[in-house]
Amino acid sequence: MGSTRISGKEKLPGKFEDLMLVLPPRAIADEVHYENTVEMIDRLMAIGRLTKGQSLYLETLVQLVQA
Repeated sequence: MGSTRISGKEKLPGKFEDLMLVLPPRAIADEVHYENTVEMIDRLMAIGRLTKGQSLYLETLVQLVQA
């Protein structure tokens, strides 16, 4: 089962739970999921001032990429 690309056009939610619906944090199993995760990290970093939920989600994604 392959992953699909996420769209970078929508505004990102502020709550951790809502961000998990956009891209659920899970072990990275393939190149597409890796690219989607890095893209989400880039999008969050571009926001500047993050909500607590966005900050926690960003930290979670970074840990998954580093694993």
